[in-house]
Amino acid sequence: MAKNTPAFQYYPADLISDPDVMFWDMELLGCYWQMITYLWLNGGKFEFNVDKMRVLFRFKRNLRAVKSWNKIKEKFVLKDGYVSHKRVTEEIKKQSESRLKRKAAGVKGAGVRWKGDSNANGNAIPEPMPENGSSSSPPSSPIPSNKKTFEAFWETYPKRVGKEAAFKAWKTHKCNEITAIIIKSVKAHINSKPWKKDEGEFIPHPTTFLNQHRWEDEVEMPKITRQSTMKSGSAIVEKWKKDAEGGK
Repeated sequence: MAKNTPAFQYYPADLISDPDVMFWDMELLGCYWQMITYLWLNGGKFEFNVDKMRVLFRFKRNLRAVKSWNKIKEKFVLKDGYVSHKRVTEEIKKQSESRLKRKAAGVKGAGVRWKGDSNANGNAIPEPMPENGSSSSPPSSPIPSNKKTFEAFWETYPKRVGKEAAFKAWKTHKCNEITAIIIKSVKAHINSKPWKKDEGEFIPHPTTFLNQHRWEDEVEMPKITRQSTMKSGSAIVEKWKKDAEGGK
């Protein structure tokens, strides 16, 4: 599954007309939308875990998170240890199918354009002949095997869970052809603000990272304030002064 768009369809009438939701307080509505948003950004699944849920709902105690979940859980599906939502799953599927159709149309259009790229006689424009006079093209460098490139990715990724599913996603998206790009992105994400938050609590599973093409995301790095930079610079200057004065 490819990466979702930043937005999804929202139907106010469906929410307001629901007799249960109508009587929720703002705290329960907040928990509901936190879960919906997480599902949308993580392939439609949330690994059911009370500690993670507490962090997601912004509570300090697990008991409060459990109480809120018990009041909204009927709007979700809990199966095999994962939480999902029917509408979110349907929307993700629709976007995935739409993306595949656009991709197919793009490939077809490229083929039409290539056929039009010909000379006046209607023949395809030949490629330049190599300097040695041989008409055969030099052999291209072989692409490493999926297993070898995947292992390089796996050793780099900080959350090593679901290896079999991740390897399947790796092959599906032909990641071995862009291994260097993916690993470079993972290394950048490791130092990013979202992945460092709560000791890596919200680092996506490797399968999710691959299925949603997360290597194409812009990486949000921690901000370095001017004030902290000035303080560190001042400390260095003071050290130089002490060294110049003989350590006094």
